[in-house]
Amino acid sequence: MNATRCKVRLVSISGGYYGTDNGRSVEFRVVDGSSEENKRFFKSTPSGEFKLGLSAEASQALGLDVGKIGSEFYVDFTPVQN
Repeated sequence: MNATRCKVRLVSISGGYYGTDNGRSVEFRVVDGSSEENKRFFKSTPSGEFKLGLSAEASQALGLDVGKIGSEFYVDFTPVQN
């Protein structure tokens, strides 16, 4: 099974996505060519972004808070085998 790894940067966090559980809406964009590793990722994925709605528990488990804006993360895509 093939997988693809992307590298993204956290660009924004909004609160209250799930109403009463204090969830978060988070937005990521692919990294630019600001480091040698990022240049390799940028060559394959020069543009892209995605937003997720996370429960408060999931957001906390990933350490996502406003202080983490600008932090980089790996995202792995693996095809589902049917």
